[in-house]
Amino acid sequence: MNIPTDSIYFWMYEQGLKHVDIKEIECQCALAGKDIRKKDYENYWNGFHKSDLYHGAGKEDIFMLTKRSRPSFSWKNGYFDKDWDMYTAHPYIPYPEIQNRWVPCSKDNKPLIKWSQGCMTMADAVAYKDQVYLAENMKGTKMIVIDCDGDHGDQLDQETIMFLSRYTDKTHCIKRPGDLISFHLTFISWRIIPTMHFPYAHIDIVGNQRNSLRYWKNKEWNGIPPTHMTSDIWRDIQRYIAYRKEKANA
Repeated sequence: MNIPTDSIYFWMYEQGLKHVDIKEIECQCALAGKDIRKKDYENYWNGFHKSDLYHGAGKEDIFMLTKRSRPSFSWKNGYFDKDWDMYTAHPYIPYPEIQNRWVPCSKDNKPLIKWSQGCMTMADAVAYKDQVYLAENMKGTKMIVIDCDGDHGDQLDQETIMFLSRYTDKTHCIKRPGDLISFHLTFISWRIIPTMHFPYAHIDIVGNQRNSLRYWKNKEWNGIPPTHMTSDIWRDIQRYIAYRKEKANA
């Protein structure tokens, strides 16, 4: 392992791209008398995540949805067909959360970068020219979002708003100032979850399996950190979505 005699900052990024084991790097740097700074560690993980999350067009990666794993929705017994524990375990559980997941957006809330090819830290996204709003790419993160679109169309969906509002004081929630109509619930997810849309219930599940943006726009955080998604919460959401599906088909 050829360790640079000067700064190892960019070298650490290259090692991350190659998925060189961090313990091996620490051992070799110690033998060479090189201190690894906080920003060096961060750049290693930036490279590590970059190599997994952003490949060329048409190239699959460890998070890509395949035909075999694509979820189906049978509605048997009132559920879409996968229990929480049936989803694939997240490969990043022991690793730091992805920092380069932020996308600067314009005053029209349009992305200002080609975010499917790579994202930024929050600080870099905020400093980007013409940035007004932020979006967050959930791919590869240890988080998923339950999106309540309670004001979709001409009428409020009070039923969905009331159902999902039971979680607004239990986990990370961002909402528009002054109302609880359109809001996002964020949960820690140690599973790989696809993005799913349920228009008849005005609910979207923004998963971490593919490039999927969660737009912050002018929403405010409730100050509560995200809690873990559980089998009980997942089943609760499944039951409600099944009920709304049946109601729409009645």
